[in-house]
Amino acid sequence: VMFVLDGHDAETGKIVANCAKKYVQSFTENNMDLIVQDTVKFIEIVFNEVQDHIRETILDYYRSSRYETKTDETGNIFKKDCIGNWTTIGGGAAKTMLIIIQDKVFIANVGDSTALLCTKEPILNKKYLHYEKDLEEPSMIKNNTDTSPLSSSLILTCDHSPENISEYERMRRQFPFEHDSNYADLLVTRDQLKTSNKSSCSSVFNVSTTGKITVKESNEGYYKNVRREFATYVTTRNETPKSRIAMTRSLGDFTLQKNGLSFKPEIQSLNLNDIFLSHDLKLKTICLVLASDGVWDNWQYKDVCDFMMHESCLNRVLSTPIGAQDVTNSFMTRNDLFARTNFGNQRDNATAIIMYITL
Repeated sequence: VMFVLDGHDAETGKIVANCAKKYVQSFTENNMDLIVQDTVKFIEIVFNEVQDHIRETILDYYRSSRYETKTDETGNIFKKDCIGNWTTIGGGAAKTMLIIIQDKVFIANVGDSTALLCTKEPILNKKYLHYEKDLEEPSMIKNNTDTSPLSSSLILTCDHSPENISEYERMRRQFPFEHDSNYADLLVTRDQLKTSNKSSCSSVFNVSTTGKITVKESNEGYYKNVRREFATYVTTRNETPKSRIAMTRSLGDFTLQKNGLSFKPEIQSLNLNDIFLSHDLKLKTICLVLASDGVWDNWQYKDVCDFMMHESCLNRVLSTPIGAQDVTNSFMTRNDLFARTNFGNQRDNATAIIMYITL
């Protein structure tokens, strides 16, 4: 079992990530039988449980700091400031979890901590991914179809970026705008650095009178990473700094969940035998990379794959028990250099787990 938690919000992000980490570790150790018997059920329970634990941890933190706190009927959390005003408490974390049971890898995520599968040869596409379940919409059935050219890298996590049309459709189904059901209650906007109120920024989508959603062709905004993806937000219509986020799913962030944000993951799986046994690989070694966006902001996916599957890295992994750790250290040193070059003092915190699997 591997997982990465990436907290956000200056006040509570670190608290959320740390408390969730400890809780997931403990819950996993105490529920090994359930992991094997019903992995999807285990994932569902652990995400639900950690969501509740985050709420209680945040409340305990502010109470111990001598704040008066309260929650409303939607689960939103408030604290009373020094002049008697109630203010919203924000903060949450992206979470991605990988569970390997014999030949099968389960992948569950909320947010933007991407998991990547790397191979030496270009043999991968999404046909290898099986969509298990969307815990937010269990009745929805999705199929992975991919006719694109084969690649040596495959993204294993689901896309919870604000510009994902299917996520906007989900939010619209669950929480339509009260004055026009063609729109979701939450806005999806392209960030403008000089605009503090992100709800007033340009919309990412065009929505027709029939409800069809398309992405606007626009050069407004700025790129958030080296893959030239625009910085975008999900935000309420009456925005405050605590009511905007750069993803459609996240743990915590209780303010936005009454409008369409979800803490429930999408789950996919991958059969390792399908990869190892259906191809005549020159070297039967693959690599799983699980990292926060503080890593992915600095890399093209192909470049990560080239790094992990370079002969020097493979030789190191196969020659010493600490080889994978050595590769991880080298990779994160390179990432820190890239981050300083790309973002300077604005660089994001970075976390990565790297696992090699050899047949």
